[in-house]
Amino acid sequence: MKPEARELDQLVRDWCVAASRNEALLGQIAARALTAPPTSVVPFARALHILETQGTARFQTRIDERRTQLNALLARENQIDELGNPDNEPQAVFDILGDEVAALQGFDVNRIRQARLAHQDRAEAARAFLQTLGWEHLPAEASAMLQLAIEDLADREQYDGWGLFVDHSAAEGWALGIQVIPRAAGETVLWSEADNDIREQAGIALQAALPGQGWQAKIEWPASYAGESIGLPLYIAGLVVRSLVPRHALTASTGRVDLGGRVTGVAGITKKIEAARRIGVRRLLVPKDNLEEARAAAGSDLAVLPVGNVAEVVGVLRQSASSVQVGYSGLIRLVRASIPDYGLAIAKEVTEPSGFRFVVANAQGMASLWVHSNGRVRTDGAPGTARVSADRLIIERMPAESEPRETETFQLPTPQFQEPYRLALQDLGGASDPAGAYERWRMRLSRGRSRATIVLYTSGKCVLQGNAPAWEEARSAAEQILQPIGGLPSRRQSPAAPKATPQSKEDEIEPHIGTDEAGKGDYLGPLVSAAVFVDRDTGATLRQLGVRDSKTLSDKRVRELADEIRRLPDVRHAVTAINPRKFNELYEQMRREGKNLNSLLAWGHAKSIDNLLTTRAGKRVDAKFVVVDQFADKHYIEQRTRKFGMPIHQRHRAEEDIAVAAASVLARDGFLQWLERWSARTQIPLPKGASPQVIAAAKQFVRKWGARWLGEIAKLNFRTTAQVLEGEDVNADKRPPHWISEQPESPSES
Repeated sequence: MKPEARELDQLVRDWCVAASRNEALLGQIAARALTAPPTSVVPFARALHILETQGTARFQTRIDERRTQLNALLARENQIDELGNPDNEPQAVFDILGDEVAALQGFDVNRIRQARLAHQDRAEAARAFLQTLGWEHLPAEASAMLQLAIEDLADREQYDGWGLFVDHSAAEGWALGIQVIPRAAGETVLWSEADNDIREQAGIALQAALPGQGWQAKIEWPASYAGESIGLPLYIAGLVVRSLVPRHALTASTGRVDLGGRVTGVAGITKKIEAARRIGVRRLLVPKDNLEEARAAAGSDLAVLPVGNVAEVVGVLRQSASSVQVGYSGLIRLVRASIPDYGLAIAKEVTEPSGFRFVVANAQGMASLWVHSNGRVRTDGAPGTARVSADRLIIERMPAESEPRETETFQLPTPQFQEPYRLALQDLGGASDPAGAYERWRMRLSRGRSRATIVLYTSGKCVLQGNAPAWEEARSAAEQILQPIGGLPSRRQSPAAPKATPQSKEDEIEPHIGTDEAGKGDYLGPLVSAAVFVDRDTGATLRQLGVRDSKTLSDKRVRELADEIRRLPDVRHAVTAINPRKFNELYEQMRREGKNLNSLLAWGHAKSIDNLLTTRAGKRVDAKFVVVDQFADKHYIEQRTRKFGMPIHQRHRAEEDIAVAAASVLARDGFLQWLERWSARTQIPLPKGASPQVIAAAKQFVRKWGARWLGEIAKLNFRTTAQVLEGEDVNADKRPPHWISEQPESPSES
């Protein structure tokens, strides 16, 4: 915070905590706030509010001028927040900064993405983004304002959370920063002015957020009126300290926390939201009890996220405060900035009835690069190197397009399935929408340009609509939840979905690689991926053996077929088992980077392909393409496999391809082998799936070996973990199991 802002901040604090206020102090605030343009949002926003509410009409012209300047700084902080948001693709800069990057030359998506992912806090992530982009490419005035916004947002990020409170004596709402410092177990420290309500809420909230740990809680100024509203803000600050959720300076909260973790309603919501809006807060967490009042006060410019229990907070905070999609104008800017990086020159730019056309050229020829008003980007023109380069630009630089999916309807027959599915969607970043008539709940999930809407009716019928990859992720979550009762029905190819490639058995004569995985929906055991190379002869041999999708085979038949596949001298294959310990490490790392299970799946598929191609046997692999199941947006797998230089064909029901079917058999065999080995090692039968039998086996493991080692056999991101640990002594002092230091028995196990 710059010196003038720090001095103003102290004056505002003195005014707000003073027992009596006077004209002299008000004059000092006016002198500081109205002399120079704002350099920090929070103290200047508070100061202008004080001056306006104190009836200082003689300052109104200067207040209006400073308000305009403050709004400009707020807009820049919003831009920084968007640039640092890992949910926004780097290409979104062409919409976020608009014409300020219209003349940008050179744009490396991967370098920017990697630079940003090195930082969790939005301000530093945005700084890394713009440094990689190159400050010199921005207009001088924009560069100066963006750097000021970064500095100010970084100052605001010194707090672990922001709480919303009402000073009832002054009928005034305030948003105040909160910090939590871990201390030795049993040690608890609060500011001296904290009343009994604050002390009670601090004890409940921080015991839940920091189990078994002491703490010191600080608030921006000693507000005795924080009262019961401080429970939820302190809980969130505790989660930030534990690195369970990222710090976000433009998120604020209010709410009381009960002993059971329930978040209950509080008073003064309208005043609190006014205070949040003044300092540029973009996202509010409020008790479900206050949802209707909060949405009415927030309008359309603030996102209101309801919580009913602290157990929901992590999932809610994974919901993006906003999502910037690259629109028509942004796509034009993106294409223009990318063309030189592909050895092309712009010969002409033409506005056409259906969109915008770049005529691009190199020394060998010309091609057209179209940006259509509906968001589609394509090439046309004579075959040649210019068009090849333009096609590569689209593949590597353009945000992935969403793909329509048919409406799917299925039953969630009891609360045992209904609430876990809602929570699973919430963990994916799904946002709650107001439920309509006969609806139990309604949620929406966004992934890039794609959207999915999920509605559960009071009858138990659930309807899923939207585009991939959001639709795919929502369906995958339902499949996992419904496994104990048979899962979802088999999908038929959607007429709206892209045609599968390759499209017929005849295509299998082309040499290619197929990949598949096993263990994705199983709580216990590894995530196993496999890659298999086939050509005309080996494909025919595998079909003669009876190889098909492993989900249609018994475990016994899978084991038999896997042995037969491995004995075939001309079938090259690779299997990668990500054991639970490694899975949990990678999942947590990718979650911190704003990624999800699909990123981990892509990592496993690419690892198997890499192993297949880099082994000695792999030197005989001359594959023309790779076939994988369409488990997510294409970029997840393409960005992992681009180095192989082979087209990636993603398709539904990919297991119909013989290479993918063989990979599914080997992957499932690897998964079954792991369960067999570890059942013997732990002396506990480890079942498949996520059924009550699985929970019982995991509980038996915790009692025998200790909760500390559960991650050795289980994928801890599953909600099943909470059910396993419920009622168990998680702090029991167990000696390390004898098998904990044993090396993996399979060379392909990671």
